[in-house]
Amino acid sequence: MADDIDHSPCAEIISIGDEMTSGARLDTNSQWITQRLSLLGIPTHFHTTVGDDLTRKLSVFEIATQRADIVVITGGLGPTADDLTRQVIAQLANVPLKLHQPSLDHIHARFESFGREMPENNIIQAQFPLGSRPIPNPHGTAPGIDMPLNRHGKTSRLIALPGVPAEMKQMFDEYVQQQLENQFSAGKVIRHRTIHSFGQGESAIEAMLPDLIQRDREPRVGITASQATISLRIVSTESTEQQCWSKIAETESIIREKLGKLVFGVDGQQLQDVVVEFFREKKLMLAIVDCALHGLLARSFRIADKDDECFAGAMQFANTQQALDWIDREPDSQKSIAVLLAEHAREKLGRPLSECVGVGICSPVPCPEFDNRNVVPVAIAVGKTVIEKNFAMIGHPSIQEERTMKQILNCLRF
Repeated sequence: MADDIDHSPCAEIISIGDEMTSGARLDTNSQWITQRLSLLGIPTHFHTTVGDDLTRKLSVFEIATQRADIVVITGGLGPTADDLTRQVIAQLANVPLKLHQPSLDHIHARFESFGREMPENNIIQAQFPLGSRPIPNPHGTAPGIDMPLNRHGKTSRLIALPGVPAEMKQMFDEYVQQQLENQFSAGKVIRHRTIHSFGQGESAIEAMLPDLIQRDREPRVGITASQATISLRIVSTESTEQQCWSKIAETESIIREKLGKLVFGVDGQQLQDVVVEFFREKKLMLAIVDCALHGLLARSFRIADKDDECFAGAMQFANTQQALDWIDREPDSQKSIAVLLAEHAREKLGRPLSECVGVGICSPVPCPEFDNRNVVPVAIAVGKTVIEKNFAMIGHPSIQEERTMKQILNCLRF
């Protein structure tokens, strides 16, 4: 029946450039935009990639405007002959390009700040299809384009942004997000929170929350996995901000109850941020001897410890034997090598033992308990207590070190 048709807005994202279609560059823009649109309650139904060809771009844009309410385009806004996004939009709308003097002034000012004269070719970046609105680009010379379009009785909105990720993201956050909220929220308020967890895979987390990951649930909950961190995005659409946060709080409470200590933070927090804050509250320092992670744990912790309050230092070695030779220690039958390294970290790098946590990370070794897969033996010395773990090197090789680093960080939330 006609009443059953879903009239909610949907989006299509188009990435432009021969470097995309040739495989020379990975399209991360579409992924990021899709995630941001989902936080606004706008699903992305299509991802399209097209090269720098006028005819093919026109065909792709025309198809997109027929099947999506919002078309977000990245790329093709530069000053060169193959940057044709603005021309394609103008041709599709059957309107001319018109110079926008404030945009041209901004581009001139950008070149002056570089101590350079603006080439004539850059004038094209200040020309916009008649009826469109420029999207300011504070840190670049390519303003975006916001163009409403009505073709064959179908209304759609084209939003063109530069392909440079940093510029694109700032323009989306400062302009596009508010515009889309105003257009599609119909007087509603949209708020969101992301809950981060670590220690179980995506399917296991979803199984623990069977009633939350449903398309028709309000507030909506989406699940994503990145570098072994599982994130749950809660998006609430209500009449008031207070109602949104109330609904989000109810769902967050359920997630925390079901997942327990798997949850480590919210929104922009990363695992190392949470651990550093824990160390700061406890007035502890971290000292590391690392023979497996190429300094990844120390680097992540140090970046999070912006005020240098909690990082005592780190020693990095190519392998466990090199570490033993360097610290002039022989294996002790009473203690594991990982424990020797953790103790040495505290002795040589740290403060008094009551104030310093030592971490010893050995080279990967085969482990019979894990079907002879490689494990990383790790020891964490806390006061008079020692925590010993063998972390299996599982998953794709590209994330094994990251995963192991996060497993150690997770143990540091003792």
